[in-house]
Amino acid sequence: MPGIEAIPGDNAALDALKHASFRRNALCGAAWDGLWSLGTPFCMVWTVVPVYLLLLGASKTLVQTVMVCFSLAAFLQLFSARVINGPRRRLLIAIDWMLFTACLLGYGTVAALFWNHLSKALLMCLFLLACLGMIITMHFGGPPYVELCVSNVPVRKRGRFTAMRNLTYGCAGLLGIISPNRFINMWPEPHNFHYSMIVGSTIMMLSCFVIFGWHDHATGASSTPVPGISPLVAGHRLYKNINFRVFLLFYMFLLAAQTLAPLLIGYGRDVLKLEPSRITYFTGAFFVGPILGGLLLAPLADRFGFRIVAILCGVLLAVGFLLPILFWNSLVPVLITYTCYAACNAISTMLVGSLGAEMVHDVSPAMILAVGNTMAIPLGLAVAPLAGRLVDQFGAEGYLAIFVMGVMASGMAALGFALLLREPRTGQELHVHVREITYR
Repeated sequence: MPGIEAIPGDNAALDALKHASFRRNALCGAAWDGLWSLGTPFCMVWTVVPVYLLLLGASKTLVQTVMVCFSLAAFLQLFSARVINGPRRRLLIAIDWMLFTACLLGYGTVAALFWNHLSKALLMCLFLLACLGMIITMHFGGPPYVELCVSNVPVRKRGRFTAMRNLTYGCAGLLGIISPNRFINMWPEPHNFHYSMIVGSTIMMLSCFVIFGWHDHATGASSTPVPGISPLVAGHRLYKNINFRVFLLFYMFLLAAQTLAPLLIGYGRDVLKLEPSRITYFTGAFFVGPILGGLLLAPLADRFGFRIVAILCGVLLAVGFLLPILFWNSLVPVLITYTCYAACNAISTMLVGSLGAEMVHDVSPAMILAVGNTMAIPLGLAVAPLAGRLVDQFGAEGYLAIFVMGVMASGMAALGFALLLREPRTGQELHVHVREITYR
């Protein structure tokens, strides 16, 4: 809140080092996101993996199973904080994300060279192995990088840091969309996919070298790092903090609302009857969202704390899901809704890491993110198939029910954050006192 000088958990000496290197670290963080997103449109996991599996002749059951594994494997994050830490943290993070890109680069190269010499079954096995590698490295590399950001950026500058990352990611992603659309038409299927994998993953791999530019004070001599603890101990410490429990409960509702967003694309195809070429509008909205989030939401965190950002994410998403209900059978409201989802999705990771680190000081940000994601994802995984079942069963009326669910879930998240969550920067804590009741 404005006027607050001391923030609970501050280390004055370490904070001075963070302020001194903020410009360098912020530029490195923004540069990696920007360069990475230039390569992302060539081989975006959430679009390339299902489409390419279908091209190889995979059943829809296999496709759905593989895509669900990308989310279900979040439990791996519980171990990443203990594996990727210490003085060599930057090196380990860079290697992890290089391995992530190497999975696609390796498969794309093999498939491009030996497509006519290998059976479809063998190629599918190789691609599934590549997907397994991406699943493991994605979940192992995510929390430690968020911790690198949270632990090396001053508390009162984390909002502008998040804004810089979102702006560069969104702008570079929009710029990057132009090239793949032309590039993919230069070769026939399936080689257009293979060459896109090679080009996109190469750009993403080169971007990982930016990580070495960070000044990692949090593992230096002047720091007071949180010692590595087991996931069970971390979970117990987080559970004891009632403010974090309140945050996690309503964050689960926010995440559940976000899992409904992919069905907006289905609404565009099934109800609005969009041609395949116009479906790409959603890709553009996916990159516009972080730009708007970076301009409008993230900067508020420096002045008011991340709690206000959490509230506004819930409000923004609720309004977004309300628009298609009010303006049925119209494309623009649906694109606005998808943009709102993309804005919230881009901020939510830093939301967990930053808010959690300010609430609980004896658990590392990486472990906070890992525990939070592991506990929050099951609700989203339960909601997603239910939403799909509604559409399969009721068609257009099913989409209406989904939009209502989105409004309710995100609205509950916003209300919970506003009424029950305490801003940790004020030093306020939530306490529950239970009087002893005896019977005679």
